[in-house]
Amino acid sequence: MSEADQGGAWGEDTVLSAPTGHVSPSPWGPHIEQVGWGVSRQVARVLREQGVVGSLLEQLPALAEQPDHLVYVIFERATATGAGAVRLPHSGEDAACWLGEVVAPEAGANAVQALLVRALHDVFRHGAGRLEASTSSIDLRPLGFTHLPIASTS
Repeated sequence: MSEADQGGAWGEDTVLSAPTGHVSPSPWGPHIEQVGWGVSRQVARVLREQGVVGSLLEQLPALAEQPDHLVYVIFERATATGAGAVRLPHSGEDAACWLGEVVAPEAGANAVQALLVRALHDVFRHGAGRLEASTSSIDLRPLGFTHLPIASTS
């Protein structure tokens, strides 16, 4: 099965979407916290020290300050092992947008799934009916994501 079929990377003409509110974070998975500017700044530093790179990593503190964004951190074994971010829906929109994740090699096998489950749970509480993602490092189908074609603008 190709990477695109697995849901890890998609063409520019598709997005994945899942209904929110149908999942609850697991008490047995990695600990996921929604964080603000100060913690996200420290987490970005810790992840850089672990060799993690990515534009999202550099944006975490700024995103955490914005009222229409949620920033999450994965905590495992007394350290941060990853982070992810969501843009909440704007007025008149039904869908929140998963901005992506950055994860250290030491992160547990289900770290990204735990981030997305927390996001699906939280954006429902913020009034979003769906969470859309155009990229992720994992197969999102087990979390209820399905392909949606993007309408052509030409």
